[in-house]
Parts: sequence; structure tokens; C-alpha cells
Amino acid sequence: MKRYFVLAALGALLAGGIYHLGKVHVEAEYLKKETKAVKNAERKRARIAAEPHAGRDDLLELMRRGVL
Repeated sequence: MKRYFVLAALGALLAGGIYHLGKVHVEAEYLKKETKAVKNAERKRARIAAEPHAGRDDLLELMRRGVL
């Protein structure tokens, strides 16, 4: 009887350990994905900030053409 209890306890510990490892792996993947998204956003923001701003005359011309 003790043997079955010990085997059941070991099985439960094994299942819990596998679950925990899977959970840690998923969290790591999620953090990698979020970090990548933040880096991409920073690159896009830097690229937009590096472009020159449109002047008044340029904006008026775009408005007259119906682009804005």
C-alpha cells in the first residue's frame, strides 16, 4: 500500500514539474515576443522622428490635391 502511495506522489511531483517547466517556457517566449515588439516600436519611432517635418506650403499643397 505504501508503495502505491509513494508512486502516486512521485507521479504527481513529476506532473507538477513538467507543468512548471512548460509554464516557464511559455512565459519566456511571451517576454521575448514583447521585447521584440518594443524594439520594433522604438525603431519605427526613431525613423519617424528622423524624417524632416512637412512645411506649411507642402501641407497646403497636399491639402489642395486632396491627399490630406
